[in-house]
Amino acid sequence: MKTAIIALTLNGLERAKTLSAAFDACEVYVPLRFMDHLAPGTAGFTPFEPDFRSAAAKIFKQYDALIFIAAVAVAVRAIAPCLNGKEKDPAVVVIDDGSRYAISLLSGHLGGANELAAKIAGLIGAEAVITTATDGRKVTSFDSLARQFGWSIENLPVLKEISAALLEEREILLYSDQPVEAYLQGRIRVVQEPEKLLAAEHGSVVISSRREVILPLPAGPCLLLRPRNIAAGVGCRKGVLPGPIIEAVRGAFESAGLAIESLSCLASGEFKSGEPGLLEAAKTFGVPFKTYEREAIERQTLAGRTSSFVESQVGVGAVAEPCAVLGSGEGMLIQPVIRGGGITVALAEGPLIPKERLPGS
Repeated sequence: MKTAIIALTLNGLERAKTLSAAFDACEVYVPLRFMDHLAPGTAGFTPFEPDFRSAAAKIFKQYDALIFIAAVAVAVRAIAPCLNGKEKDPAVVVIDDGSRYAISLLSGHLGGANELAAKIAGLIGAEAVITTATDGRKVTSFDSLARQFGWSIENLPVLKEISAALLEEREILLYSDQPVEAYLQGRIRVVQEPEKLLAAEHGSVVISSRREVILPLPAGPCLLLRPRNIAAGVGCRKGVLPGPIIEAVRGAFESAGLAIESLSCLASGEFKSGEPGLLEAAKTFGVPFKTYEREAIERQTLAGRTSSFVESQVGVGAVAEPCAVLGSGEGMLIQPVIRGGGITVALAEGPLIPKERLPGS
């Protein structure tokens, strides 16, 4: 997470010096006159002058999180012209000049400002101020779950209707591909068959990588959450362009009836680690490109299908299927290899919640 700290007072400057060390990618912005209070050659501090609001507008667009050490009113006036919506805006936290409070001001859930405020409070001995209703009432915030577990929300406008129902203690029905009961609070009834969602009176939630879990959708508000748990194992000829690879991956998802929003990674052998088409395809999808050594791939091919031609070319009997399984965290192969145009694609399903995102990891 790229973080910017904006300090407008000398007290704020001193606090920023210590606070910035707690963040990996952090830049501190201060008035030009404050640079004299820093040791020569101090890195990570950038002056702004003379227009604070213009500087704040530029910073707002460049960072995932903004920490103002200033009055709340100053921060509000600075960011107000920049707001684009909860799915786009960065997290904004305000610390008062006396470091008594860390206030979650903007993008508390999706942007992570609530978590950031709590972290800052712990670092500086302040009180975290969090005003989002679902947190105060201890009911599930599905945008918080989405951020915590790396899921995407397909129809974000429905979220406010689901949250309103929970806050008003109206029952919501929920269907999920895998168990999630441990993370739910409030009047949420989990159903095992998606067809039962049709009986929802006040709203429903679907957590699934399946494109069409149930049709038609329930009449009331139905929030669709897409876990990123489908790994695409990909093999290709040398020099294949990214366009055909992207098309092949999308085709595999369509063939399997899966939502492309659930793609977690592209996976291949280490011998393809520098393949431009694969690297660019992963970048286009916004997912990591994972590669695996031949030994790991061979262990996955023991019970699977192999090709003597593939083995003669790259040293292993298969690429797409074993790499899909490896990329999913050794999950289940759900789409056997599809071949065409010098490209092979297979899909494997991992857990809804990746191990590295489990609480306490």
